[in-house]
Amino acid sequence: MLSLDATVTYAVSLAKQLTDEIGFLPKSRYHHAAERGRLRPQSLNGEPCGFLIYGPLRPNRPCHVWQTAVQTDARRLACATELIEQLAADAAAADCTCILLRCALDLDAVHFWPAVGFQAVRLLPGGSRRGRQLVLYRRDLEPRSQLLLFKPNAQPFTPSTHCPARGAGNGGVGGRIVITRP
Repeated sequence: MLSLDATVTYAVSLAKQLTDEIGFLPKSRYHHAAERGRLRPQSLNGEPCGFLIYGPLRPNRPCHVWQTAVQTDARRLACATELIEQLAADAAAADCTCILLRCALDLDAVHFWPAVGFQAVRLLPGGSRRGRQLVLYRRDLEPRSQLLLFKPNAQPFTPSTHCPARGAGNGGVGGRIVITRP
């Protein structure tokens, strides 16, 4: 397992190689995420091969994936799937409502996300420099701890939770996705 500094160094290096695909984050964001345990490295045969950066895991809130990257030579070997499944398990245990992420429409990854349980929610404008469109993806989570919100023999009801669809920085993208749990 890599040290915190080695993890950050690896993630920054891979992100620089894949900037056109995954976008840019300043090095300080990688340190910030690593210090809070939200930069997850992935390894294959004992060597680092990718990483995932995500936002806080809060009950009744969405978990945002900020960046996911896997080395080109390690793709299609379940590395990204393992990262996402680990995050989904942790987010469900923290009672997050869903996982949200954005992916450029012109990337091959648009075929990966539905394969691991994500649904395309809407198209969003990307940055002006590249003129891309982004796909907002959502994966609903099954909560691990169910709260009893009604008395026995009372009429059952369906609680709704809000899953804001917002982007990173500068206020992000407005809008709401309402997720209803049975």
